[in-house]
Amino acid sequence: MNLKIKWALLALLLFVMIGVVAYTQERQKTQSSDTEQSISISFNLIFKYGVGARNELNTFDGTFTKDMIVDDPITIPLELTSAELEGIRQKIDELNLFKEQKTYQGDTFTMVSPCSSYDLSVESGGVQKRLTWDCEKPTGNSSENPELDTFAEYIRSIVESKEAYKKLPEPQGGYL
Repeated sequence: MNLKIKWALLALLLFVMIGVVAYTQERQKTQSSDTEQSISISFNLIFKYGVGARNELNTFDGTFTKDMIVDDPITIPLELTSAELEGIRQKIDELNLFKEQKTYQGDTFTMVSPCSSYDLSVESGGVQKRLTWDCEKPTGNSSENPELDTFAEYIRSIVESKEAYKKLPEPQGGYL
């Protein structure tokens, strides 16, 4: 066989191999992107917390709103990763948060410190669920339901680990 033909065949083979590798990599990226989109489309939530439940994580809109107490609240773009969303979904399942659809409230006597309120709205696979709870024990340490405290702390830790959150100013003033 002629040397020119051998080189041409070798070059053609090389181009085909490069094309196959590029196609495979692009297909893997597309599948990964599709998986991330299906998680974010099939599972979203709005989680409000704090005094008057004025802080809000909204994965439908990809935003977080921080209560600035005496100033107007600040809303920033804040996206969760598919791994973070999946972790939240697993925590909800693990803690059976929607096992009983009711409102949890602390003791009804007067409290000295501000009362934290929580409002969780979840949409998963087209099904919507909502759970609210509020008021800590009079000592201010924890609510009557430790599973709810665990969940709230889990969400807060995700939000507060984000660079966009860390750049927000501290609120002025305080609640009495």
